[in-house]
Amino acid sequence: MNSLTYLEWMKHLPKDDGSYSSCECPACGEKGLSYQYFGFGNGDVGWKVIWCEACQSGVKISRTKVPQGVTKLIDFQEQERFFETKPELKLIF
Repeated sequence: MNSLTYLEWMKHLPKDDGSYSSCECPACGEKGLSYQYFGFGNGDVGWKVIWCEACQSGVKISRTKVPQGVTKLIDFQEQERFFETKPELKLIF
């Protein structure tokens, strides 16, 4: 498994959310990445976590536009639960 920089992850990621499921992980080469948006109240700016279920490597993208209609975790407790269910995540910030 490769140890990638934030910039290497960013260069590899597709531009649209619909392409993550067919994208290869830049760290291990497995096909399919997952993602989750996080945000604040009714604002359209938040952050996104993108990760590989196979190797648990991923990246956190700060200050990203949250598209209308997507599920975003707003409540602090929801956000904490998300990370508690994925204790093995190795995120690059």
